[in-house]
Amino acid sequence: MDEPRCLRASTVIMLMCLAGRVKRLAVLEGLVLCGSLLFGAADQYLGSLSAHPWGAYVSGLSAPWLLLPLIVGATQPTAKTAVVMGTATTFAALTGYCLMGLSPLENAHLSVASVWAFLRAGNYRWFVAGAITGPLFGRGGWAWRRGRVRWAIVAVAAFCLEPLLHAVLGSPIPVPEVWQGEVIFGILAAIHVIQRSRARAVPSDGA
Repeated sequence: MDEPRCLRASTVIMLMCLAGRVKRLAVLEGLVLCGSLLFGAADQYLGSLSAHPWGAYVSGLSAPWLLLPLIVGATQPTAKTAVVMGTATTFAALTGYCLMGLSPLENAHLSVASVWAFLRAGNYRWFVAGAITGPLFGRGGWAWRRGRVRWAIVAVAAFCLEPLLHAVLGSPIPVPEVWQGEVIFGILAAIHVIQRSRARAVPSDGA
C-alpha cells in the first residue's frame, strides 16, 4: 500500500514542478513579447521626433530588426522554439510599430480604415519581410549560441555594411553620428564574436 502512495506522491510532485516550470517560461516569453512590442513602438516614435531629424534615420535602420530575433533565438532551448519566438518577437515589434503610428501620439486614430491605409501605404512589406527574417534569424541565433559563427557574422555585417548599402542605392544616411554609430556597434559586435569563437577553440585543461 505504501509503494503506490509514494508513486502517486512522486507523480504529483513532478507534475507540480513541471507546471511551475511551464508557468515561468510562459511569463518569461510574455515579457519578451511585451519588450518586442515596446521596441517596435519606440522605433516608430523615434522616427516621428521632428525636433531631432536624426531620429528618422535611426528609425529607418534595418539591422536592429535582424538583431532582435537573433538574440531571442539564442536564448531558446531548441531550434523549434527559436524559430517560433524569433517569428513572434518580430511580429510583436511590427505590431508595436503599427500601433504607435496609428496612436494619438502620432496625431492619428486607430480604426479599421486607418490600419488598412497604413498597410496600403506599403508597410505590409515589413510584415512580409518579417515572415522571412524572424524565423531565419531566430534559428540563426540558436545555431550561433551553439558555435555556428556564420550567423553572427551575418548580423555583424548587417550593421557594418548597411550605411554602405544606403550609399550605393542612392539614399545615403546624411547624419554622420547615425551611420558611424551603427558601424562602431558592428565592429564591437565583431570583436565579441571573435573572442567567443577563440574561447570555444581553446581546449580545456582536462582535455
